Amino acid sequence: MSYSNQHLQVPSFDGPSDTRTQGSPGRMSSHHGGSQHGGSPARSQGGGSQVSPARGSRSRAESGASAGRPRSESGAQRAASPNPSPFPPGTGRDPARDPGGRPQGLNTRIDLPPEAFVQNPRETPFARRPKFCDVGRQVTINVNQFRVTALPTSDIYQYDVTVSPYMDKPAFVRKLWKSKAVQERLQKSNCRWLFDGEKLAWSRAQAKDGVRILVDMDEEDGRQPRPGRNNRFEIILKSTTTIRMQALDSYLKGQTDWQKHVLECMSFLDHLLRQGPSDNMIAIKRNFYHRDAQIEKLDRYGAIVARKGIYASMRLSQNIANKGCTGLGINVDIANTAFWGSGLFIEFFKAWVRGLPDNKWTGSDYLELARLFKPMEKDQFDENNKFIRSFWDMPPLFMHLRKLHRIRFGIQYRGKVNDPKTYTIMRFMYNESFGKEGADALTYKFDYEGKMTSVDEFFRKKYKLWLKYPKLPLIETSRSGVYPIEVCHLLPFQRYNFKLDPEQTSNMIKFAVTRPPVRGKAIMDNVNLLNWAQDPYLKEFGMTIDPRMTPVPARVLQNPEIQFGNGKHNPGTSGRWDLRGKKFMVPAIRPISRWAIVVIDRCIDQNMATKFARAFCEAYRNHGGRIEGPPYVTSVRYHGAMGVNLSNMFQDIQDKLKGPPDFVMVVLTDKLQFVYERLKRSFEVRWAIITQMLQRAHVMKCQPQYCSNVAMKVNAKFGGSTTRIPSAGTGSAFFNAPTMMIGVDLSHGSPGVMTPSIAAMTISMDKDAATYAGSCQTNGYRVEIVQPGVFRSMFTPNLQKWCEKMKVPPKHVFYLRDGVAEGQFAQVMEYEIDELRKCLQKVTGTTPKITVIVATKRHNIRFFPQSGADKNGNALPGTLVEREVTHPFHYDFYICSHVAIQGTARPVHYHVIHDEVKMKADDLQKMIYHQCYQYQDPMMSRAKIESEAKALLSKSDMPGYEPDRTTDMRGQDSLPLLRINSDGEATPANTEWFKSTMWYI
Repeated sequence: MSYSNQHLQVPSFDGPSDTRTQGSPGRMSSHHGGSQHGGSPARSQGGGSQVSPARGSRSRAESGASAGRPRSESGAQRAASPNPSPFPPGTGRDPARDPGGRPQGLNTRIDLPPEAFVQNPRETPFARRPKFCDVGRQVTINVNQFRVTALPTSDIYQYDVTVSPYMDKPAFVRKLWKSKAVQERLQKSNCRWLFDGEKLAWSRAQAKDGVRILVDMDEEDGRQPRPGRNNRFEIILKSTTTIRMQALDSYLKGQTDWQKHVLECMSFLDHLLRQGPSDNMIAIKRNFYHRDAQIEKLDRYGAIVARKGIYASMRLSQNIANKGCTGLGINVDIANTAFWGSGLFIEFFKAWVRGLPDNKWTGSDYLELARLFKPMEKDQFDENNKFIRSFWDMPPLFMHLRKLHRIRFGIQYRGKVNDPKTYTIMRFMYNESFGKEGADALTYKFDYEGKMTSVDEFFRKKYKLWLKYPKLPLIETSRSGVYPIEVCHLLPFQRYNFKLDPEQTSNMIKFAVTRPPVRGKAIMDNVNLLNWAQDPYLKEFGMTIDPRMTPVPARVLQNPEIQFGNGKHNPGTSGRWDLRGKKFMVPAIRPISRWAIVVIDRCIDQNMATKFARAFCEAYRNHGGRIEGPPYVTSVRYHGAMGVNLSNMFQDIQDKLKGPPDFVMVVLTDKLQFVYERLKRSFEVRWAIITQMLQRAHVMKCQPQYCSNVAMKVNAKFGGSTTRIPSAGTGSAFFNAPTMMIGVDLSHGSPGVMTPSIAAMTISMDKDAATYAGSCQTNGYRVEIVQPGVFRSMFTPNLQKWCEKMKVPPKHVFYLRDGVAEGQFAQVMEYEIDELRKCLQKVTGTTPKITVIVATKRHNIRFFPQSGADKNGNALPGTLVEREVTHPFHYDFYICSHVAIQGTARPVHYHVIHDEVKMKADDLQKMIYHQCYQYQDPMMSRAKIESEAKALLSKSDMPGYEPDRTTDMRGQDSLPLLRINSDGEATPANTEWFKSTMWYI
């Protein structure tokens, strides 16, 4: 099977190029987030430094251009930089956020079926739904999907849109389309026209010979033509295809395969749905935002804000089987999105700097703020520690400015008050050649009217504008311009695409979380704002949508009983239980004989540590665990030479315990991730010691429930299990043959962070799929499919251990995959499942039957029970939905397995893409739901099946296992994670034992 492996290329949002009228600047080189760009800076006379003219820079006469503002080096000059970027080559997309694997031309706003992403769908036949579930209690719930009740019946004509002379700026093409000349010409057809904003248009009007419209942009803008510049363009509409909804109807009924004509129908309908709201609101991908939408600060100073909007997306629907339905639905939800702040750039800049984690600025003294961005003097030494030179280096705070790259802004000062143009931050100027003052409005000079002029002087002379903050960094734009921060204003509705810090995350949760009744009302308010009944475009083409939430027949599956070591417990529909009086189903295989408690920075005293140790030992023993005590209690300061401090601490523990410890508890002062990762790396990678990290606040409270929770985790890490789902006999509750459950997931670094993708795999290690072994490894950079070599390195060792423990090879394998969109289903089959078969054949000599299930929570479907909800208004655990919001014939379903602690529960969408095991649909859904009760560490059912969630857990610890990253890694593939006992300091017994444990719990 073959598939397209192209990635979406996100276009620039810059508008038309500027017109420059006077002067030609010299050239300036700058740093981009710590990477040196080539070329020498322009001659500077500020800051006491003399700088040579740039190589290759041209005089005003040679360039034939002049400037009315400071200019920076050109993009071509920057591209010639001999120094590499500090980041590996990008893929052009973020698979952790965007629908991936889409061939060029596919609409990213539509949830397309998996066969839309392969060249020949017949070569990859995805599993079809065998039957609907007929067990469990039948209920009716409302879902936030709205039925499309009528589709266009007449032919729709699609046109290619081109501009002559050629223009590749979408913003300018949209401006041409909205021009008076174009709209008056199109109105003559007596039909409304749709335009996708780039290159496609649709209408009921047929123009076999096409349409050509001349647009004079000077006339449109009410200005006189400028000498020597042609501002006349011709828009050309060429008829390319006729769209008929019969093609879509045949696919939805399963009568034909996916084909180009079906995609054309879906693309047209998506643009039809969005055209009306886009005329009245801000449209960003699948979301719409009112300009006066609710807004909330995510940080205390308002540099990052959250806005509420409307999510609306067209989906294929199983309702094709219902009378009066079309097989399509509109999923409407609330969009909670993080944005950059807006308004005066200088005020935003102050607020943003104050919110940085390592900022020391109090917010009052401008000169103090400017000094934070000035170069720092450093000394360079050779390998013999002999002084070589002093140099000016980039200050730490300057590195944060990388986050502001690609932000769009406008300018507003005398002479530019009503300038509609938008500009994009390419970078902030930095060059060590300017000495301690750096490149600012006073030191950076360029050729203006034959004289080297500073940016500050330029604004005084040309615009009579005296800069208030001339010492702050200068902005370089993608139009080769240079601007002081204070003359810019930040445009609104620019998404903040970086990972939120803990404070911002907490505020976003508070902003976003709503219980079902409140969320349901907000969704209906959004539907009223979309106002489908009065949408002129929907009326034009004959598309109608039912504005009521869709009632859906659902099933509430029977919850399982939970088997403990001393009896069973039935949680009912609560989805919760507790451990009071309960024994572990399987106590830890390995008793804890020698152990220690390490307190970081003396955050608790000896007495408190001893008190917690006693409480933990009591809880652990009461639940059936074997532990000898008391522990050795010590502390370590997280300052200075941490490697030496930790080595001394560990040697002290070994001396006191007469050997390496079996187990170490670590009490942390706070939730700083880097401290956690450093300690994990030392104890687990360096010494192969099982650890349990504890928060100081919980240790201080020393509550029995917390001690029981910790006891469950420790028991699982040492080979035990808390519960199991009981079976009728001695066999498994789920399987009638030796069965292996595999969970796989990948994670990716935040945008702009040089962090490799991490692949995580967990494999069940008993007949009940209750205990697991986990493996993790780096997987390149932003690679969503597990690479063959990485797959083998994680799977083969644990497969061998599985066969040794179970005494037979697996006959059935369930492969649970998280984090892939429909566009990657075929790649999972072609690469991951192919490698799985090869490994099984090589190790066992057999070919087990394999069923592949993709599970995801990245969707916007929500359940709103008509009756029988829990106390918060959510659907009960075990609620199964197979109709209306599922594919017309693919094997997919939604299960809500857990109780939402706060907000509206998000069900998990399971998609069986390949099925050789052929477990009955009722049994498969029951197995998935019941597996959510078989976790070893919580006291409630979880949202996802255990094998997948274990993969999620195991990858979360992986930053501590990464090797140190250096600039030597630039442009390379990701380095592998550090091996357990990579330094040879752990005992062989501990090393082998550690690899087989659930260390990631």
